[in-house]
Amino acid sequence: MTASVPVTVADAAASTRPNIVLVLTDDQTMESVAQMPYVSSRTDWISFDRSYINNGLCCPSRATILRGQYDTHTGVGNNAQGRNLDERETLPVWLRRSGYQTGLFGKYLNAYPFGRGNYVPAGWSEWQAAYNDGSQWGIYSQYHWKLNANGKPTSFLRAPSDYQVNVLAARTTSFIRAKVAARQPFYAMFTPSSTHDPWRGSPTRAGTMSNAPVPSQASFNVVADDQPAYLRGQSLLSRTQMDAERRREWEGAASVDDAVKKIDDTLRAAGVFTNTVMIFMTDNGYSFGNHRWERKRCEYNECARTPMLIRYPGLAGRHDGTHIISNVDIAATISELAGATPGVRQDGLSFLPLIRGETVPWRKSILLHWPGGDMQGLPGKPDSMPQFWGVLAETSDGGFWKYVELDTGERELYDETADPEELVNRVDEPEVAAVQAELQAALARLEADAIAGRPAPALRADRPVPGALGPDLD
Repeated sequence: MTASVPVTVADAAASTRPNIVLVLTDDQTMESVAQMPYVSSRTDWISFDRSYINNGLCCPSRATILRGQYDTHTGVGNNAQGRNLDERETLPVWLRRSGYQTGLFGKYLNAYPFGRGNYVPAGWSEWQAAYNDGSQWGIYSQYHWKLNANGKPTSFLRAPSDYQVNVLAARTTSFIRAKVAARQPFYAMFTPSSTHDPWRGSPTRAGTMSNAPVPSQASFNVVADDQPAYLRGQSLLSRTQMDAERRREWEGAASVDDAVKKIDDTLRAAGVFTNTVMIFMTDNGYSFGNHRWERKRCEYNECARTPMLIRYPGLAGRHDGTHIISNVDIAATISELAGATPGVRQDGLSFLPLIRGETVPWRKSILLHWPGGDMQGLPGKPDSMPQFWGVLAETSDGGFWKYVELDTGERELYDETADPEELVNRVDEPEVAAVQAELQAALARLEADAIAGRPAPALRADRPVPGALGPDLD
């Protein structure tokens, strides 16, 4: 059953507000953006170059984007906890209350639909979500996949026309055309997964990068003696294999690039390009052997950093290399764009004033966190990691540093300006004692705020969210 909301006076008022498109890719590396010819060649992006993810894993990151809260407050700390998200109060719900039509096209949360049947979560007026039914049908292969189309299961097989990114792009553009024709402001969340393992490109992109040169990385397979034991215990990785995987990711990214161009072409043809804000980002990064780690979740920039590209009508492109942005800020920012009011306390801040180039007070630090275990939160697995808390901060002397505390008692301190590949752990060096003390104090404040009000671990774990099977605002 498709979620619905009665039309209110807010619909008319919203007609002067911008349409919003959020492109949220999956596991995409910073380097792969350069392999997207359309996205990387546009000169109208406002790029926030200090943009990071609170918890560098798919499901927690997406829950944070939907709620504007830390993983500790959403109750979603790993890929097994998507069912914990309280779907009654999320960004699409707030946008619907403000008069927007809302659509999701692609990946939602890991393990959706959580055994609840083909339900449509609250707040979505259009629901086109890829899902895994527990059989061989997956959401990452790009072929042989399933879609919940407004509550109706739909299957796609292995024909070229079944390629997932292209199917989702077509449904996104159809949604845009319909909402423009109905004179309804819209929020479209396009969430392709082709940049996720197994990194499969479209019929026109597959194989096109197989001989592309791959730049070397100074941190590949490198772990210093004073860096965490969980990394020192990893086996050395094959550069040949990692380079092949990087090339395949680039092909997946190029396929998303084609889809972004189709969306832009549709916006232009519909006459709303100049009244649409686009945000391009990923849910987390991915390490192809940096620091001897092939995965996500790590405390390093390969896992924690995201492209943050904003196209805002009437504003020229520029780079903002000063302000620190987090995925915890997305919900507040989109809400302000739409004139919507978040229904829960926000851990993030709206950076709309920064997009507009306004001079406003801004934070000096952001929180990084991993609650421990493997991607499902299980300890003792080959890819398990200890819990860590970290902070990225602009220090009082104008520097930019990262400080991390692991549950093992290990600590890390990196000068992000002089050592962007985070090769030299400077923790406890007398020369930077003042910087370390400043970051320790900042981390203690952020961690205390993240722990305060944390929901019980089993909250909402075994029951459907009220309202998810009926009207989306009950």
